[in-house]
Amino acid sequence: MGTYVMSVTQSIEVAGPCRLVLNEAHARRLLREYQRYYNASRTHLSPGKDTPERREVQGPERGARVIELREVFGLHRRYERRAA
Repeated sequence: MGTYVMSVTQSIEVAGPCRLVLNEAHARRLLREYQRYYNASRTHLSPGKDTPERREVQGPERGARVIELREVFGLHRRYERRAA
């Protein structure tokens, strides 16, 4: 089984019985959202430990406040710095 499929499967398992797939359109929407998260937010085991779509490093000069961004319908979270 491919790494991507295993990652999607594990995310669905974490959701447990609270996440039901209602129909094919709903399943496609869930998979599109996960694909966006996988490519833009989730760090990969590459030498640079970055995402396929590069992100800028967010140092303390970016802002003192850290906010939580929920992704994949609340299954995953990402944190960013914002100006106060």
